[in-house]
Amino acid sequence: MRDTLDDLLNVRLLEERRLPLDRQPVAVQAVVDEAVASLAGAALDRGTTLQVVGGQPLMVPMDRKLVRRSIENLLVNAIKYTPPDAPVEIEWTRGPGGMTLSISDRGGGIPPPVRDRLFQKFGAVAAHQGNERRGFGLGLYQVRLVADAHGGSVRAADREGGGTTFSIVLPLGAGA
Repeated sequence: MRDTLDDLLNVRLLEERRLPLDRQPVAVQAVVDEAVASLAGAALDRGTTLQVVGGQPLMVPMDRKLVRRSIENLLVNAIKYTPPDAPVEIEWTRGPGGMTLSISDRGGGIPPPVRDRLFQKFGAVAAHQGNERRGFGLGLYQVRLVADAHGGSVRAADREGGGTTFSIVLPLGAGA
């Protein structure tokens, strides 16, 4: 319940651009490890695994708490929509646009018209697919707000072989 209240407050403050970021150089691996550890039990309960499939050592200026919560939001969705015995994969790369962190699932995919609205407020996938809503539709919206606050971006794309890949792109900053 506390996490939900914190999320609601953060969304409001991010919308108003009143949430100061505690931007520090952070090892991406450390933030990913924290997020994976916090959701390993949920993945196990659903019969899936969280696999870090690659990522070079990389320090990125970020608000560790907000970015970790964004990764957790993406992992929760991936766990929810991935069939049992299929892994959820996490990786990150350094590119010309900055650091791209991707979370890939083996769910049913997301139709393009729905994908265009995913990162909007109350744009939950379940609501658009006619499934029972299990959240408020703020998780992906919060991911977008956090990426925007860092000068980054988010996207969702079809995954080869089925499923969806969600990506957060964050700038590396000077000297990264």
